Amino acid sequence: MNLPEKGLWALVLDTSAVFAWVNRLDPDHGWVKGQVARFPGPLVLPAAILAEVGYLLEKRLGLKPLLRFLEDLEAGFFLAHWDAEALSHAHRMLLRYRDLPLGLTDALVAATGLLWQAPVLTLDAHFLVLAQGEGLEVVHPHTFPL
Repeated sequence: MNLPEKGLWALVLDTSAVFAWVNRLDPDHGWVKGQVARFPGPLVLPAAILAEVGYLLEKRLGLKPLLRFLEDLEAGFFLAHWDAEALSHAHRMLLRYRDLPLGLTDALVAATGLLWQAPVLTLDAHFLVLAQGEGLEVVHPHTFPL
């Protein structure tokens, strides 16, 4: 796994955080933008969220925001990450939290946060369960209000 040098403070984003950040009309846009500004390291996007983000951006906001997002991704503003170890962690989490509406994408987001030893920026409350059970650091409006 190619992780950046220690000392770089990464932030893993889930779909809800990316969508709110891109959508200036989203009620959580300012909060997400403020949280992203706190982290000097890379903004890590698990590769599993890319199709989900792309779908939501195009369906709800149109092609133009999707194209801007792709330009930012290609320019290196975000670091897309895929790792087989994350898949193994996600699989274990899905087995452990069968009653939680987690899904593969969010399990991979959480696994990426654990592997990078980086917090996950999200608006989804089910990540708070993973914070307690897995030791995942979660940046959520309930834990980091404005």
